[in-house]
Amino acid sequence: MVVYVLGGLIAYLIATKYFKDFNPGDKRVNSDIGHMKEYIADQCIELVPWNEQDADLLAFNHQQKVKSVGFGKQIKGHFKSIYQENMFAYAYKEYPGSRSDRLLLVQTASHELVYRIKKDIVQIYFDTQPLGHLTEEILYQAGTNKVIGHIGGAENDMFPIFVAERRIAYINDPKMSKTSVNPRVFNFMIPWTKDEEKIFLALVFHKIVSFYLPKDKTIKGQAATSLLS
Repeated sequence: MVVYVLGGLIAYLIATKYFKDFNPGDKRVNSDIGHMKEYIADQCIELVPWNEQDADLLAFNHQQKVKSVGFGKQIKGHFKSIYQENMFAYAYKEYPGSRSDRLLLVQTASHELVYRIKKDIVQIYFDTQPLGHLTEEILYQAGTNKVIGHIGGAENDMFPIFVAERRIAYINDPKMSKTSVNPRVFNFMIPWTKDEEKIFLALVFHKIVSFYLPKDKTIKGQAATSLLS
């Protein structure tokens, strides 16, 4: 019995040391994104179409499933409207190692967003195209240092979402909504334009899902590079 325990411990320590600096390449990441799509395919079937006029129906009605995959972790979940309709689904993959990359995939009935989370940056891809890089909740346009959106600090348990300098909505803090039956995600929302949609959704989905994921370290800025084909 002792031999098996020691053997398992040694194997774990070797694997931990091996994976400490594991950084998946683009080919591996694209393959994993494909697997993540399969992982949430059952939830995506029930996604309802929605637009800016329906966005204020989004609620913190959230279901999540966590499973271990080797030395990493994989999570999937979905968010419902106040009428219990599935509005978006997500999958999260955590690679092994203390310096690991992570992936977040978000799917609505109309759009797909991929967040490649690294030590210093979150690279965002909207419908397979590079949108920008996020650092400390400031979104910079892909290939530039132009600020195209940001999430402000908490104000009365709400977080303002800005596209350029225009405040589109506030996201409620879910901790303050636990007593509500159907706690809405947004407050004081105004209509957004088609040009603002990608930026707004990219910020919103990352913020909402992050409430329910393992806490990240402080993210610093770097330039984003093209990833998805």
